[in-house]
Amino acid sequence: MAADDEVFGRSSRFIFHWFLQEQREEVASMSDLLSIVERASESNILLAEDYLARNVVGDQGAPEAGAPQAAGGTL
Repeated sequence: MAADDEVFGRSSRFIFHWFLQEQREEVASMSDLLSIVERASESNILLAEDYLARNVVGDQGAPEAGAPQAAGGTL
């Protein structure tokens, strides 16, 4: 029983750490995007669209190495 609790605890900590890391990355990506849109809105809002067409913002939903497996298998 104690061994099961230890494995569950380790797995939970791993998933929680991964989740927090993902949230920090999302906040950073959206903060960058917000600053770009705010700067573009001062002169020409279409500059934000041009920026997005040329640059990747965030991970675009790509599976990340080290991410926990999806429940029920691959999505």
